Amino acid sequence: MPIVSIVITCYNLGAYLQEALQSALQQTYPAVEVVLIDDGSTEQATIEILDALIPHPQLRVLRTQNQGVAHARNYAINQSKGYYVLPLDADDRILPTYVEQAVAVLERQPEVGFVGCHYRIFGERTGEYRPQAYELPDMLVENVVPIASVYRRTCWEEVGGYCAELNSIEDWDIWIGMLECGYRGVVLPEIYFEYRTRPNSNLSHIRDPNVYEERMQRLYQRHAQVYHQYRSEVLALKDRQFAQMHSYAMWQEQQVKN
Repeated sequence: MPIVSIVITCYNLGAYLQEALQSALQQTYPAVEVVLIDDGSTEQATIEILDALIPHPQLRVLRTQNQGVAHARNYAINQSKGYYVLPLDADDRILPTYVEQAVAVLERQPEVGFVGCHYRIFGERTGEYRPQAYELPDMLVENVVPIASVYRRTCWEEVGGYCAELNSIEDWDIWIGMLECGYRGVVLPEIYFEYRTRPNSNLSHIRDPNVYEERMQRLYQRHAQVYHQYRSEVLALKDRQFAQMHSYAMWQEQQVKN
């Protein structure tokens, strides 16, 4: 039975860490190791929680200087044993049968590089996301794959791991890379992942237009060939996306007036 490494990255997220750990250690799939990587936390409460963790046979704790989530995740994966990898942020949760269901797909279908799922968001905002497919060219326009997707370690190696210059969209980069290499992504059509929305999250930093533009330029450069190949489709999809956003904004304005 292949080992699955659930890699939890933590930076000053001690308040939520126990929920993430519990969700990882309660998987119904038995061959799971949990590798917790502390990316140089500076918050005293988080440090104390990490120091007080009770030893568990499936848990290993690593600590490094702060270098960002991509560096931390790459380091932890290099230290892990898993044939499959599931990255999990320390403020998120996975449901108990997620690994079992994802591994079943990966074991049956060698052409599949990664398996995601439907997911819900909770915390500052709530909602559910039910993507239908992970395919090109759509994935060049919007990342609909949850960060906590299960993938083959060999695929991670083939695309060169997470790009340190793309923090906040480093997972989008890796999904595109796997699709470029000819692997497929599969969506489990049930909710198996819960994504926490909160102020000052890693993702919130990319909402700065300057930061977003800089990261997207790097993404385009890293995948220039596939963006060129699908340029017409990407432009059409972006136009459609803009029209949908404009329509939604007008609807919201109308609701306020009413």
